[in-house]
Amino acid sequence: MVAILVGALTLGSASPHLFNALGGIDWRFTIAAASAVSLAAAFLINLVRPSPPFDPRLMLKAFSSRAMRLANFGYLGHMWELYAMWARLGIFLDASFRHSGAGEAAFWARTMTFLAIGAGGLAGCLAGGYLADRIGRTTVTMAAMAVSGACAVAVGAMFGANPVLLSLVCVLWGVAVIADSAQISAAIAELAEP
Repeated sequence: MVAILVGALTLGSASPHLFNALGGIDWRFTIAAASAVSLAAAFLINLVRPSPPFDPRLMLKAFSSRAMRLANFGYLGHMWELYAMWARLGIFLDASFRHSGAGEAAFWARTMTFLAIGAGGLAGCLAGGYLADRIGRTTVTMAAMAVSGACAVAVGAMFGANPVLLSLVCVLWGVAVIADSAQISAAIAELAEP
């Protein structure tokens, strides 16, 4: 279930790249829509069962637990890698495609960014959740991190390379970079006290 939630987040996060590839949308509409949805969420959160009051001592308790500490540090590293990839991939692909002489470089960079982050990310979330249920969360997390790290190194070395080959590696990276997210989130939820 967490994999589906993270997959939806990933697809939503990648949508601006698709909108931009298809001609973009007015930034005012984007800000107004995001503000309206945020305002609605602020009211809807009141329908959820109340959570326990904030207790700052629990932060120390979470840090003193070795398992929680390792899971949180793993998640911190994962999020750093994930958002660094999401923030820079479009710019990198645009520069690389232009350098390689690809026609309509900007359009293809935006499209491939959406496919890598959105479609690849959704596939990675669903596959990661499916595999975690069958072979274990730890195995999936380690494999996803290894593949993602290898893709990060490969993509950097492929600047200006054949756009099709670079795009394929980026889509694989998009699958791997998010495949461990739900696994770490679920581990933290299981390790934490209610």
